[in-house]
Amino acid sequence: MGREKSGKPLKVHRITEPAAGPGASPQPFVVGLEAQAARIPGAGAAIIMIQPTTVAHTALDGTLLSADVNEFVVRAYGARRLTLPITPDPVDHRWRASLKLTADGRNELLIGAENTTVYDGTMPVPAGWTELVAAAGATVLLITGPIKTLNDFDAVLRAGRASQVTIPLTITR
Repeated sequence: MGREKSGKPLKVHRITEPAAGPGASPQPFVVGLEAQAARIPGAGAAIIMIQPTTVAHTALDGTLLSADVNEFVVRAYGARRLTLPITPDPVDHRWRASLKLTADGRNELLIGAENTTVYDGTMPVPAGWTELVAAAGATVLLITGPIKTLNDFDAVLRAGRASQVTIPLTITR
């Protein structure tokens, strides 16, 4: 392994304490994806995916395939680079989304494309947002990208790092 001088014993360091408790961690790996309902002037109702952390996708040789795994997935299912001004594309029926409005206002949102789930969580909805969705024929613009907070939204769009896809959305109460 390394350079060992003959005649001298190899000094071995043993780890005697575990770095963590035995077994698998009870806490799941969480990237921190959150859904934010928004109104985009000229484009209507949107769901902006906020992700404080990102996960890169690389080839076996280390070549960067995607600087953001979420973008890699949504673009694989027809999303395109978002350009300004924001204009919705025709609905991509490979996608599906359902929003169950709950009494506590957390609201359960599920977004997926074909056999892939992109988001399964909650999303608060401001007053009037569901009416925008209905006015657009029960569709919504899904916007993704390495958007750490809503304050980063404009910078990510201007840098060309966001994606968009128009998806059908079913809302139930």
